Amino acid sequence: MLSTLVSYWEAFTTKKAQTDGGSFNVGVDFLRRGPLPLQGLCSLVHSYGTGLQGRCTKVIRGHTAEVTALVALPDGQLASGSSDKTVRIWSDVYCILVMKGHTRGITSLAALRDGNVASGSLDTTVRFWDTKTGACLSVMNVHRSPVYAVSTLLDGRLISGGNDTFRCISDINSKHVSVCRGAQKGLFAIALLPNGDIATSLGNDSIKVCGGRPFTLAGFADSVRALTVLPDGKIVSGSLEKTIIVWQDGKQHYSCRGKFGAVHALCVLNGQLVSGTEDTTVSVWDEDGSRLLVMTGHTKSVMALALLPDGALASASKDGTIRIWV
Repeated sequence: MLSTLVSYWEAFTTKKAQTDGGSFNVGVDFLRRGPLPLQGLCSLVHSYGTGLQGRCTKVIRGHTAEVTALVALPDGQLASGSSDKTVRIWSDVYCILVMKGHTRGITSLAALRDGNVASGSLDTTVRFWDTKTGACLSVMNVHRSPVYAVSTLLDGRLISGGNDTFRCISDINSKHVSVCRGAQKGLFAIALLPNGDIATSLGNDSIKVCGGRPFTLAGFADSVRALTVLPDGKIVSGSLEKTIIVWQDGKQHYSCRGKFGAVHALCVLNGQLVSGTEDTTVSVWDEDGSRLLVMTGHTKSVMALALLPDGALASASKDGTIRIWV
């Protein structure tokens, strides 16, 4: 059995070695040298596929309430937002800045081109923060209800949305704000497609893609609270109805369903889908909808995910902590 596994592994890694400098030939030699328990082989294969071993190396504490938003900064630091109304900047496990000004909890964060951060809040405002000094650079008071999503567009502008059905696009340098009032449903999540199109979740039952070829993805039983885009352009949605769906050409390509509860966060790591869910886990998914890796440690729902420049993954939870996974 081992020789058969080695043969498949060698064929697989020889193909991959062309793009990875031949480093995986070491894995083949390791298998040849002696018997490897099946559990060890599975771990090795999973680690190759995901880039993660599923090991928590750091637990970051400092927020006094649930952590609801994360974003990696260009300088390698991490920004987090919380129901404690603060945005914090972290260097390793150390909090180096606490930014105060919001009067209700933070729902979302976006990294700006200049290295600063924008935050959306239940207090209906979007704030722009200097990540070096902690100063609030400006406040956008356009929305009339909680802001649930902020994201940076390819041209550097910021898009924000919330329950008021507005879509606000802000030019950060000139502070000009364009407001679209045509939508009939609130917005809970935003994702940018490789071609510059914008996907937004609307109300409780649809996703709207705006751009060169607008279309709508429908059929949800509950709110879509997480969106991301795979490298090949497929849209991925996660909803409160405990379902992750991968969409291709306006149709369901495949879905991931299980006992993981509501889906609050999605991201893509090394081309593969990662989710943060109500069952307190962070999971990596294969293309066929099966779980490749499940990371446990949080004690409450996972609310946000962020990819770090060094290839690690950060997760934020209602338990008030941030965990770093490798």
